[in-house]
Amino acid sequence: MLLFVTFTAVEQNYADASFGCDDADYSLAGTTKKGTITIDPREGGCTDPPGTGGDLDPGTGTGDDTGEDPGTGEDLPVGEEVFLGEFVEFTNELGETVTEPYSPELIRELETINNQKGDQLNCIACVGDFTYYTYKVYNQGITKSWSYLSNPYFIISIARGATYKSSIERTTTISASYSGSIPSKSAVNQTFGLTASGSKTIKFEVSLSGPSGNYNSRDFYYKKGRHTYKVKTVKSKKNKSGKVLSSSTYYGYVGKPAVKHYSVDTK
Repeated sequence: MLLFVTFTAVEQNYADASFGCDDADYSLAGTTKKGTITIDPREGGCTDPPGTGGDLDPGTGTGDDTGEDPGTGEDLPVGEEVFLGEFVEFTNELGETVTEPYSPELIRELETINNQKGDQLNCIACVGDFTYYTYKVYNQGITKSWSYLSNPYFIISIARGATYKSSIERTTTISASYSGSIPSKSAVNQTFGLTASGSKTIKFEVSLSGPSGNYNSRDFYYKKGRHTYKVKTVKSKKNKSGKVLSSSTYYGYVGKPAVKHYSVDTK
């Protein structure tokens, strides 16, 4: 007799469980289930760097994304860095602080508006001749992989002999974390693919399979997580010709959202 599995989102339900690099015996808190944890081999266990397929980070975590994000610095040698972008921060006509990617066209537009108004309202802390601030953001690589992992969220359970789809998709939203000195959080958010509020929605796909050996079912879970990156920001004050009048360097840390998924075989 075929057993059909109902695909139901139950993100709010989770059980406390922990897992390491190798298959290991376990018990789920608050339940009677016992068995063996099996790490998805695409996640690379505990030795491979993030982005090997199971971790949907670094990367967008959408569509056919494999978890790789070239140029973001996840595999940087010690002491090296990747330039992510330069941004201009200014006040718009509504009095709102706006951060946009640097371009000569943007600077000319801000200077024109400034001259038309006869004041310095369109750049922050402007003095004398037209000046503006830029923020150059550099990724100095991951300082800690999986610096945060949530409790596990249940995805689906596959019973022995059951009929099931080859894969299942889930979507989750995770907030980033910040520490150290970050003079322009907006600039950092844009370079790391985060929303203005500092969150990231990740769509990920989990390949399904039935239990192995003498186990009766295979349960799939995911955890919300973060990888911590070191970030350097160079804040510069420039005049209209682009000459740097002064600059300061800041170092901070960003916990970039990521998803880890795995399976548990139970008897």
